[in-house]
Amino acid sequence: MTDFPRFPHQAMATAFEIVIADESADYARQAAEAAFGEIDRLELLLSRYNDASDIARINRLRPGESLRVGLQTFECLRAATKACEETNGAFDITVGPLVDYWKGRKDNGSDEEINALRRRVGIRHLDLREETDEAGGKAFVVGVKQEGVEVDPGGIGKGFALDQAAGVLRDWSICCALLDSGGSTLLALGATPGEEGWPVSAGGVPDHPELARRVLLRDRALSSSGGEFQGRHVIDPRTGRPAEGKAAAWSLAPTAAEADALSTAFLVMSETEIERYRAHHSSAAALLAVRSAAGAIQTRSFGFAFAD
Repeated sequence: MTDFPRFPHQAMATAFEIVIADESADYARQAAEAAFGEIDRLELLLSRYNDASDIARINRLRPGESLRVGLQTFECLRAATKACEETNGAFDITVGPLVDYWKGRKDNGSDEEINALRRRVGIRHLDLREETDEAGGKAFVVGVKQEGVEVDPGGIGKGFALDQAAGVLRDWSICCALLDSGGSTLLALGATPGEEGWPVSAGGVPDHPELARRVLLRDRALSSSGGEFQGRHVIDPRTGRPAEGKAAAWSLAPTAAEADALSTAFLVMSETEIERYRAHHSSAAALLAVRSAAGAIQTRSFGFAFAD
């Protein structure tokens, strides 16, 4: 894989990279630049830090108000809604107020304060609808039903951007590439020549790199989320409290957006919930790094197929 052209790009506060196999370096560079252009365009739509973005405009809505957004913003929000519903609320892009509450906090929090914030959390507070505009075309509308709702697509936005960038590469007839957003989400198109997939690793955590195992990724996505090793930033939207017990989680899914959302959800969900999810989503897989009562880190696989 190291012999293939590699193209880096900074966007969405992370380092993207595209590796393209079996193409001339010049053509691969042009295709990668086109894909990065799409990621940059999506950042303008989805960043909550850009006052002119669709997301920032949604976050300024009052209850009962609505506005039109771009198609891809709407599709990203619809993918987030689907992920929330299918994980029974374990993934929710409106959890931001609770994340802010727990940031840097050392105590156990206040039930009263947490419950007040939970009333602002829930993707059910968004109203997504397609309407017909004046010219007879489609208009994509987002409304808000609750005061204080904050949308942050960070848990799915980078994966969604990878999916859209992959679409650009396909338009350029690129059928063999590996797209990476900061090392946390990978999307493979095809496989490296002569191989069954792109070799990537999953299962390693800080201080325990020996737990990493090789996965051959082909026409699907792998995503990872850190738990205790990255601080108390993963909040269970259903309880309002930090998720505990898992050092990290990895997910395999058909799309990068789905994998991105699931790696966060799997940190929050119980193993029974994960098994129940997979019973209805056979294309998804989970890998957990769990700390035992004795303090040891162990990995548990739910449908992961390893190459070694």
